[in-house]
Amino acid sequence: MFGTIAGAAFAAVVLAVFGSGLPVACAAALALSVAVLTAPKLYAFSVVGITGSALLASCIGTADTVLPALRLLDTVIGAGVAIVFGYLLWPDSRRLPTTARLDAALPAIRAYLDEAIEQPERRVDWQTRRDDAYRQAHLLRAETEAATTELPPVSSVAISRIPVAVESEELVDAITALAASTESGRDVTPERDRIEQRLRLLESLPIHSDD
Repeated sequence: MFGTIAGAAFAAVVLAVFGSGLPVACAAALALSVAVLTAPKLYAFSVVGITGSALLASCIGTADTVLPALRLLDTVIGAGVAIVFGYLLWPDSRRLPTTARLDAALPAIRAYLDEAIEQPERRVDWQTRRDDAYRQAHLLRAETEAATTELPPVSSVAISRIPVAVESEELVDAITALAASTESGRDVTPERDRIEQRLRLLESLPIHSDD
């Protein structure tokens, strides 16, 4: 939105000074070059260039000083519609995404721990449970970090849950180490108790974003 406003403001200044003709064409070309050069990494600057070049290109032959104002009005209306219908009135728009909650990760981690404390010959579905625990833990962290860029209150909840997501990944790694110790025949009781305590702490947390 701010890129659009800046681009429209640039176009308005150029049109107010030059009106139309070659200077406007040069300004449109300059704005387009900014859009092309900044598009890969600097999205906001590319929007400035795209908006400015589009408005100026349409005024090369005949000046239309009202056009930038109309573009700004369209942007404000679009932003208002997005906020009202896409955020305020949309169900679950103020909740963490399901993939950023503990619903799926905790059962997968628990199942992985139950398998890890068994001897290799007694494990039922070791590979699947290990892969599922890692996948759910990584997804939990990735989606939680992504949710920090959303509008409040989702972002504030996501930020508070980052340590939980990190702990889930570290817990899965600890279970993998526990499994290796089990296979070597070592006494894993103290290690298992520590992991169990950490997992119970996670399981005691509210899993939903509005809890």
